[in-house]
Amino acid sequence: MAVDIGIYFGEVFIKNHEGLKWEQYFSRSKYHMDKGHMVIKGFGKDVLNSIWVIYILASGLAKKTKKGTRLYELYNVWERYLE
Repeated sequence: MAVDIGIYFGEVFIKNHEGLKWEQYFSRSKYHMDKGHMVIKGFGKDVLNSIWVIYILASGLAKKTKKGTRLYELYNVWERYLE
């Protein structure tokens, strides 16, 4: 379920902001955490791996270390990278 929410989270960004797109991440380092993953490009040098972001959030929610408002907060944090 976290994967589906991560894809939706990414699609909301793409719909709300021009210039963003899904792209498979390639890196010379075989140890880069995003290597081979679908990420959203358009945040300057940064990329948004929305599936991992939501997976980590879901883990925190399950452990009750994160609040339900954290998803909205994360959206605002990543939106600031676009400015």
